[in-house]
Amino acid sequence: EIRLLRIEPRGGPSAEIRASLVKYNLQGRPNDVTSFQALSYTWGHNSFAHNIIINGVKLPVADNLYSFLQHRQETNQCIDIWIDAICINQNDLLEKNHQIPMMNMIYGRASELIIWLGPPSFDSELAIQSILEMGSGSPYDKLFTVENDVWQAIQSLFERPWWKRIWI
Repeated sequence: EIRLLRIEPRGGPSAEIRASLVKYNLQGRPNDVTSFQALSYTWGHNSFAHNIIINGVKLPVADNLYSFLQHRQETNQCIDIWIDAICINQNDLLEKNHQIPMMNMIYGRASELIIWLGPPSFDSELAIQSILEMGSGSPYDKLFTVENDVWQAIQSLFERPWWKRIWI
């Protein structure tokens, strides 16, 4: 059994992020349980300048996670998502020792795995579109002439901390 973060719909442009923790049985049959998403991201620096409200209680979260939650929150529906920093009690060593080895199963059972590289920069869209274009069709279909700004955008994307993280 794990916890999922159920993110409530956005209440307005400046509204607080509100959520609740719900229990989820990983051993249940896939058609009997609610699907959920799982987040892969870097925790970032130990700056916890933002709060979210979980079950009516303020919880400080890291800047990178807060940025993701703002980006991902829907306007009209709840989202069930597994986020290690929230769904595992970070102050309970026994729980951490039990759940960290389960992360492979958690990511595997998620209906969707979201990789958060961080908030978009001015050239993120250029990098993504260029990579998609390079990957389409046969490698022999065309020779690429890539402008310097495209290479810089791609380099910037791949220099983000997520790519350098050691994964469990």
